[in-house]
Amino acid sequence: MATAAEISSNFLAVYEDYLKGEASARDLRPFLAKDVVLDRSGQAGLISSVGGVFEGRSTVIKNFKRLRQLVSTEEMPVHDVLSNSFAVSPAFEFTPQTDRIAAATDQFSTVRENGKSFRLDQIAYMTVNAKDRISDLRFHYDSYPMAEAIVGEDDQIPNPNMDDVLEPVRDRDIDTQTAFGIVGNWFGTFGGIQGSRTGDTSGLTALEPVTQPDALIKFQGDPDLLPFADSEVRQGIDAFIQTFADQWEHSYDREFEIQEFFYENDKVIANTREKRMAIPSNRHYDVMVSIVQTASSENGGRVNSNEGIFDSMITVTAFEGEYPFVNAC
Repeated sequence: MATAAEISSNFLAVYEDYLKGEASARDLRPFLAKDVVLDRSGQAGLISSVGGVFEGRSTVIKNFKRLRQLVSTEEMPVHDVLSNSFAVSPAFEFTPQTDRIAAATDQFSTVRENGKSFRLDQIAYMTVNAKDRISDLRFHYDSYPMAEAIVGEDDQIPNPNMDDVLEPVRDRDIDTQTAFGIVGNWFGTFGGIQGSRTGDTSGLTALEPVTQPDALIKFQGDPDLLPFADSEVRQGIDAFIQTFADQWEHSYDREFEIQEFFYENDKVIANTREKRMAIPSNRHYDVMVSIVQTASSENGGRVNSNEGIFDSMITVTAFEGEYPFVNAC
């Protein structure tokens, strides 16, 4: 009997083949429950019709078809499949999950109409039901790079690839539970830091003992519009702390909810919902954030990378007061 991780991995392999034109819709149908729900990043009806929430196997497959008609996909490598998970209650109580999987992937695609290429940092969240079919599927990524490509922007955001710099320094020998404990300790430390709402960033130095000195960090977004985004992956504890300081000085969390933790080997993904305030515009905004961290055993065990994957289209709209591609809609 196949495990939830095996089913999810097999589905993603066929889904990649489908996007590349090497598989058909018939190949996808056996993996999907009749009442499957798909949630794909992007605001429905703006720039393209692929973003939004879709229900039912036929409707979901039509969404896949629209994406394949819109873009050609060169590859969608899966870097990690995380099969261990907990649901997290508002009281921070953990409940083990056996049917939930998270997979960290990239998607390299080109818009068919104009030849503009883009890459997505993507987390695929999946629920596998009792009949070994996927009943819930969420492709979570920053829709900004794809939207830029669709409208034909010549000066596209850099969107540096964390995997390029992280892979050579990952601790592949660390125990899964040890890595989860290290990341849990980091979140506990981060959660105890005061100052987010006042812009006081001095408390962020508390992250130094739980973060590797040469740690890597990346947040999604256009660095011309979001101060915590950058044209490259930032490295080093000073840059690590400064990234959070850049965020706190321009956006603070009204509410922060960790809904799930997924973990495998050295990698942990926190599936979170954040209700934030954009300080430049005094606008509220809500955003789902996949916080992707890795841990290493050096220096007693610390976090050595942090990547915040979220739809920066929502953040930019809150910061700037209008949808960034309003003139193209």
